[in-house]
Amino acid sequence: MAEIQLSGTSFASESGGTITVNNGTISSGVVFPAGTVIQVARPTVSVEQNALTTSYVNYYEVSITLKSSNSDVFILHTFNASDNAASGFGQKIYRSSSSPVTTSDTVVFNYGASDSTGPLGWYSGSGQIWLTTTTQAVDSITGQSSGDTLYYGFFYAKRGGTVYVPGSNSPTNGFFSTVLFEIQK
Repeated sequence: MAEIQLSGTSFASESGGTITVNNGTISSGVVFPAGTVIQVARPTVSVEQNALTTSYVNYYEVSITLKSSNSDVFILHTFNASDNAASGFGQKIYRSSSSPVTTSDTVVFNYGASDSTGPLGWYSGSGQIWLTTTTQAVDSITGQSSGDTLYYGFFYAKRGGTVYVPGSNSPTNGFFSTVLFEIQK
């Protein structure tokens, strides 16, 4: 067994080909390789049900405080939805350095495809839909510093008919669930 010491404190030891680091703290000056997950913001879950309008509205927000000035944020946003026949909805995600997030802030995800009658990122055609889906988006961050807090707003608008996001048979079953990952560039 071999041991490495710094100023009389055991820093690392080796035994049988396995290296064990002891008494170490990673400082804020450490640079991780590209693609390393720096932090995972705990999943934020909200149980609710919202009847959408034809304008994009911020129904849900989450935040993350950056640990690096050279990172991106990967977003996993899961929600359920329901609508009646011949309706649909679009989704947009915006980022801001303050809350509440508005449509004047930085757009991160825009799945608001539309035609002459409105958004149809998800569309039910002639039948009713009930769905649970996950949006995956990457926010390529520039001009931010370690310690900055970023807020993400999740905006939805309906195409027509009656659309609920989250949607279900009752508000207790409708949910938003979001996990934010800070990833080294």
